[in-house]
Amino acid sequence: MRGGFAVTAVCYVTAAVFWGQPCAQELAPASPVSRSTGSVDRSHIRAIPLRDVPPALPQPRIGEPAVSSDSGWTVHTAREGKLPTDDVQCLLHDRAGRLWAGTELGLVRYDGVTWKTFTKDNSPLPVDNILSLCEDAHGALWIGTYGGGVVRLAGRTWTVYSRSNSGLPGNYVWCLLQARDGYVVAGVLGRGLAGFDGISWDVLDTSNSELPTNIVSCMLQDRIHGRFWIGTRGPGSVAGGLVEYDGRVWQRHSIDGSVLEYAECIVEDGAGNVWVGTWGKGLATYNGSSWTVFTNANSALPSDYVWSVRPAVGGGVWIGTMSGGLSRFDGAGWHEYTMGNSGLSSQQIRCLAVDPRGELWVGTINGGLVQATAAAFSPRRRLAHSVRPMGGQSLLGIPQSSGPRGPTHDAATSTSAGARGVDDDAVVCQLVDFHRQAMYVVSCGLTEPGGLLPEATGTRAAVLTQGATVRSAARYVAAPRAVQEW
Repeated sequence: MRGGFAVTAVCYVTAAVFWGQPCAQELAPASPVSRSTGSVDRSHIRAIPLRDVPPALPQPRIGEPAVSSDSGWTVHTAREGKLPTDDVQCLLHDRAGRLWAGTELGLVRYDGVTWKTFTKDNSPLPVDNILSLCEDAHGALWIGTYGGGVVRLAGRTWTVYSRSNSGLPGNYVWCLLQARDGYVVAGVLGRGLAGFDGISWDVLDTSNSELPTNIVSCMLQDRIHGRFWIGTRGPGSVAGGLVEYDGRVWQRHSIDGSVLEYAECIVEDGAGNVWVGTWGKGLATYNGSSWTVFTNANSALPSDYVWSVRPAVGGGVWIGTMSGGLSRFDGAGWHEYTMGNSGLSSQQIRCLAVDPRGELWVGTINGGLVQATAAAFSPRRRLAHSVRPMGGQSLLGIPQSSGPRGPTHDAATSTSAGARGVDDDAVVCQLVDFHRQAMYVVSCGLTEPGGLLPEATGTRAAVLTQGATVRSAARYVAAPRAVQEW
């Protein structure tokens, strides 16, 4: 493509639908949506073994009242008439401040007051299943669909580009981005990349480029150099991979263990680091010279199946996982948010967006759309949040030493640490000893009296504390299930 394409928006890619399927010809399965019942048949999705999925995920809170905005968390659902379904596949905030959400049953627009759903019955949309979104330099919305090609919405004018009426090579558009040179680039299932210059589509695929495969799962153009980062997945036994393209030269990135062959999403943070969420291989980050990989085994990443990553206001990244809820990594520690300790309505975090006010929007599977304000993450709320530090760091002055799989802690030291006088807004920290599969919980002057609330999640039990005074530290042992106090 003439010179290369540039990004102002990132797409969120629907996972594991056709990975492993042949791509020699256009894939055109029957629509999974039943319009008569409003239900969705997902029998075609769970083809990849999900080795880290708990035996039973917590049930979503559908039907329950939305969490009060006073807590910082608000849940928007189909039951309230705000969404057509409680499965949200992609999110975008446009320049006008409106939120757009793609679902399997239509495109949702929220202007801060009114929720409106566009479908093929009430708009020119060719299909209801929306996979990806981006905004171009002129403020037009581009919509990637499952089976209907690409749709451009400029003001009130809809334009549909499909395989039959344009040079778009296929109708299943997994991801979209706006390029610096004006191109809008589409990742087309089984057909590689297609770039639109306003008149026609140019195509890059394995026949005329060094793309590893024609299944493009995610794309990014970095801010500093304008280089493209393209994640691909492999059909069957063919390996995918991550490639970097500067408009002339292709460079393939690789990490031991084939991590980058399973790229699911890709973003750039404020410091210029590239983050790649993978399907079953954890979270990888590139600082310009070397890669670091976080997994469920070597860090507090709750699941190796990462569906979405977004830069966080103030630094670090938000991470949405397939089964482990929401996490934030700030460079020093991990902060976990689950159905058990926050206002999340589902453990399955499909997509993330940050609005101009800095509020986090979380698109879930089976849990609707969750809105989290700054109050949700304030120190007063942290009694319900798991804070897992990196080895060698300390929280609230509690010394740590490094064990074989992470930080270890001295319970007696932890007990005395809080006696230094902490006010009622102090945080509660859960400090994890991975080697002994134990979790230390330090109570630091919380205002509500109570006790330990163990909640098992495999060998990583989540322990919430509520205590009136700082007098003890507790160790929760996952097996056998017991709480010991010193």
